[in-house]
Amino acid sequence: MRENRSAMPAEGRAAAGAVVALFVAMSILPALAGNLLVPCFTVAAMAALVGAIEYHLRSKPRVEWLEIGPTGLSYRSSAGQGVNFPTLHTRLVLLGRSSLECPLVLRSTAQSLEIGRCLSLAERREVAALIEDALRQTQRGFV
Repeated sequence: MRENRSAMPAEGRAAAGAVVALFVAMSILPALAGNLLVPCFTVAAMAALVGAIEYHLRSKPRVEWLEIGPTGLSYRSSAGQGVNFPTLHTRLVLLGRSSLECPLVLRSTAQSLEIGRCLSLAERREVAALIEDALRQTQRGFV
């Protein structure tokens, strides 16, 4: 599972630049009236926004690996977290608290783990069906 990220097109960068220029221009009138903190705050806020966008674009997308075998289930994340579950006692739980979130949780007798955090809501629902089907097929082999 890999985080779906699209690159920011040139039009998006131009729009972000226009928003930054607009906010800086709007802070000129308060500065002329003696409120010098307004342009300082505006410039700092816009610099933080541009910095956050650039950081996000340059960072690596999050990745998760899930392997379901006949005897065990193996999970690894790009952060280095790795967990193994026995296939026989593992089930997927959808914690749909609302229509806007759908956390996927693998539960075993001893532990539980949330997976698919890098996926969108629609992708989580599709992946959940695939995982449940794979778990059902492997558990059927034990019966």
